[in-house]
Amino acid sequence: MKPAKLLRVCVLSVLLLAPVAVSGQKVMPAPTPSDEARQANKELEAQALALLDGVVDETSSLKLPENRIRLQAAAAELLWPRDKARARELFGAAMNDLTGVMSGIASDDPQYYNRINVPAQLRQQLLQIIARRDPKLALDFLHATHQPPPPQQLGANYRQPDPDLVLEVNLAEQVAAADPQQALRLAEETLNKGLSYNLSGVLDQLRQKNPEAANKLAGEIIQKLRPADFMDNYGAANVATYLLQMTRPAEPAGNNQQIVNLPNPRQLHVDEQARRDLIQMMARVLLNATGAQQRSGNLYGLVSALQQTLPEVDRYAPEQAAALRRRLNEVEQTMNPQAALWRQYQPLIQDGTTDALLDAAASAPPEIRGQLYQAAVGHALNDGGLERARELVNARVKNKDERTQVLRELEQRALWQAAEQGDVEQTLHLLEHVRTPGERLNFMLNLARMLHSKGQTQQARRVVDEAANLLDGRAQNAEQFNLQIQVAQGYVPLAPARAFEIVEARIDQLNELIAAAAVVDGFGQDQFEQDELRMQGGNMLSSLIEQCSATLAALARTDFARARAGADRFQRTEARLHARLAIVQLILSEQEKNNEGRPILNRTGVVFSSGGGIID
Repeated sequence: MKPAKLLRVCVLSVLLLAPVAVSGQKVMPAPTPSDEARQANKELEAQALALLDGVVDETSSLKLPENRIRLQAAAAELLWPRDKARARELFGAAMNDLTGVMSGIASDDPQYYNRINVPAQLRQQLLQIIARRDPKLALDFLHATHQPPPPQQLGANYRQPDPDLVLEVNLAEQVAAADPQQALRLAEETLNKGLSYNLSGVLDQLRQKNPEAANKLAGEIIQKLRPADFMDNYGAANVATYLLQMTRPAEPAGNNQQIVNLPNPRQLHVDEQARRDLIQMMARVLLNATGAQQRSGNLYGLVSALQQTLPEVDRYAPEQAAALRRRLNEVEQTMNPQAALWRQYQPLIQDGTTDALLDAAASAPPEIRGQLYQAAVGHALNDGGLERARELVNARVKNKDERTQVLRELEQRALWQAAEQGDVEQTLHLLEHVRTPGERLNFMLNLARMLHSKGQTQQARRVVDEAANLLDGRAQNAEQFNLQIQVAQGYVPLAPARAFEIVEARIDQLNELIAAAAVVDGFGQDQFEQDELRMQGGNMLSSLIEQCSATLAALARTDFARARAGADRFQRTEARLHARLAIVQLILSEQEKNNEGRPILNRTGVVFSSGGGIID
């Protein structure tokens, strides 16, 4: 009998055997597990919302606008499905803070790029968050937070993309999934301001939702490309290359000249004249490129795209075809000499035997030799096993350094093969040959995750214990600290109490590191401003805080009180608020995912995440 049916039978039996209720008394049915789970989720959500209120209240105590903006945006994102009015207020506060930062940066500032980097990233991230909720509000935000243009660089052979134009096109791409017609209007408006390199993303989204709109926009872009200088304009070159590939019709099949009925599933459709214009434009640009322009980063994309359309070049630009072929060969030899080698050896790499690959590798140019050895290793491992493959490599690869590299590749492949087959003993044995503790530990944690996903919990716990034994004691450097946090993350689904112990100890150590860094700040890496730690920007301390916070967030569903207490172990307000927010984000985003059937935030529960992850 199925478990669900058996449960219903048992419940019915209990009800039939229960004493009859006394008149006037209400008999309350016992809560079912689903009722209990819903109640627990409701209570957890209430705790998370209360914690979020505290985070919002304390945000005003932060000195750095960038730290406030991140917290305000994250809180607004979480509150939107629950309290839109308050969420709009927080988005507005973030917008005002960002506007103030942007207005203080001038295009002629010698430190322009250093100063604009963080606010520009924040602006893009905020726009993405708001656009998911309210495209109109996102457009208002974009116009209100105008970014000063980058300084002109004398002698540069390309123009910097217009940051506002790039973001407007990003917005159109996001809107396309929900409202293709509005996205088309937004994209068409951007064409009046210029050609942005990311128009291809809008076309991709429109093609999926409204192919007619995508085709219309593609034709309009081709018209805008006519006066563009592809060599100096990266946006024009990128879009032209994309359109050349995506509007390519099916080629004739063989001598019968019948069209193959296998259209590219991503293909865009434009009329033949538009296709002809595009090919002629690109051919003309390549043939007329100066020496300096030929060395620009825009050229190779054009070359690669035109190589795929040579039959059409013969048809649409016959007078240019011969010269274009010569130019394409010249550019390829200069910019990508490996392409010809790859074409020569590709059949052997795909279909050759182990012996044939080893023979070829012995005499092949250095640029392709590594790929031949890798292919030989794969064949040898599959055909004769690890020991036979080792024998072949030791006997046939004469160069010592190459032999060492090939043997390492062989061990790595054997290791993954054993792990995928669930052979724990063989995997741990092979791990002894892995050179660095970091590589060994990362592989062990991935193996534990794989085992846990297959329901082999005891084996997974054993592997994480083995990993933990490699890292006893206090972390002596950032690498060891990172590895210990990864071990804690490995324990999250297997032994939460052990995970708590590890991350709490790391937070205590991190408090010491932050205090020491604050004392010496300015005599090395600058991580503080106005006596406040920058909570993003690639600095080591914020990265370590984020990893600890993400681990606490993953543990919060198991023990919310202890996770919050762990966040409160951080002594500095900016770190403490970040950790609290990580907990709130994971719980509330999972709740919204359950309610709406779609995820809102990333898996670690940290908006603006720069790294880290949870093994679950």
